[in-house]
Amino acid sequence: MKKSLISFVFLCSFLILDGCIGIHEYDEPVVQPIIDPIDGSADIGTLFFHRVLAFDFTGTWCQHCPSMVIALDSAKLLRPGRIVEVAVHQYDEMSVPLSDTIVNHFSISTFPHVIFDFNDELGIQRHEVSLLTAQVDRALNRLACGIAIDASDIGSVTIQVHIVEAGEYRLCSLLVEDGVVARQAGYGDNYMNNSVLCSSITTAYEGDPLGVLQPGQEVVRSFPVPSEGNLRIVTFVLQRQDDGRWLSINAEQCALGNIQPYRYEPS
Repeated sequence: MKKSLISFVFLCSFLILDGCIGIHEYDEPVVQPIIDPIDGSADIGTLFFHRVLAFDFTGTWCQHCPSMVIALDSAKLLRPGRIVEVAVHQYDEMSVPLSDTIVNHFSISTFPHVIFDFNDELGIQRHEVSLLTAQVDRALNRLACGIAIDASDIGSVTIQVHIVEAGEYRLCSLLVEDGVVARQAGYGDNYMNNSVLCSSITTAYEGDPLGVLQPGQEVVRSFPVPSEGNLRIVTFVLQRQDDGRWLSINAEQCALGNIQPYRYEPS
């Protein structure tokens, strides 16, 4: 009974706080926990909601980059809640040293450019919605881990990861900012930029090692974060593949001051 009550309160807090994130409403899915028929709990094991990480490489000098943003927004409408975006700016006022590091990591030479799940094989350079959704669907074929974020305490965030498949993992967490107004080539002085990469919360953008983990294991990590600002925490988990590459197997986001519990696939 106690476990059921805790699950109910946790779910209610999610429904209340989720509406405060301050990003596109359609980007946040309505998801339901699968209820255990024996004790009524919402502990469902491995059926975590799968979200795809999208690095959008862009710049205010790029006339075609807003078209990619529009295409990504359309893809979000077609795949509700499945895309977590990070806008990586280069050669403009929103570019930070971390931007250059990520651009160099993926050898990005043309803009706009979107890469899904840290996988350069899932890269798109043309702002075509059908291409974006196809790559999202391809990425969703992998098994997702669970990610929960608690940023309710001022100046700190706690991230919890639930592993569902044996392997070697890394935890990555970034800060992004919404509502940054800047001059955009071809679009005037008051172009609104969202999901702008600011910095890494984890030691490096490619993540902090979690080691080799087994199904059912949970890992909890806490990090300092700014105490205020129109900022969101974007967290993703990388899994080492047989060929040595590290690919994201799930992503999640949460605004400062809010809580994002584990999400579950709709029953």
